[in-house]
Amino acid sequence: KVYSAQSMEISAGGASFKIDNVSFEIDSQIYLHFKPGGDVPPFNAVCKIVNKVAGGLYGVSFVHVASSAKDSIAKFTKKAG
Repeated sequence: KVYSAQSMEISAGGASFKIDNVSFEIDSQIYLHFKPGGDVPPFNAVCKIVNKVAGGLYGVSFVHVASSAKDSIAKFTKKAG
C-alpha cells in the first residue's frame, strides 16, 4: 500500500514521520520514499519502526539506504545543527 506522510526529523541513521489513520507495529520493516528537501536529494530507504508515539508519530532506523543519500543527509544535518 502507498501512504502519504510528513517527515519530521532526519539523521544519517534514521528519521521520524507523522502519518494519520495508519498503524505500524514496532520492528515492522517498511519502505519509505523521501522527497527532496534542503540539500538532501530524493531517496528511498528500507526502514525499521523503532518508536511509536500517540498522534501517528513514528521513529525509524535506516536498514538500507544508498551511501550517497547518507552522505547528503550527514552534510545537511551538520549544517542545520
